[in-house]
Amino acid sequence: DGKFAMPAGNVVVTATFKPKTPTAVGNAENVAICAENGRVVCDGDFRIYDVLGRDVTRLNGHLHGVYIVKCGDHAQKIIVR
Repeated sequence: DGKFAMPAGNVVVTATFKPKTPTAVGNAENVAICAENGRVVCDGDFRIYDVLGRDVTRLNGHLHGVYIVKCGDHAQKIIVR
């Protein structure tokens, strides 16, 4: 349930993390993805993720840095300046 009650003695807590965003990074075949003026442009529906895996699509137009763009089944690393 995502909760932990600290007991009186020492404990060891472990966690297993699963990727939230696509992990495959490469060139998308037949998909044009580019960046211009702080905005990602792509042919089709796409999502933009920062390097921590957070969906930052809503910030499109105000981006600067390295991002992963997922368009369909393809994901591509892109630098937005």
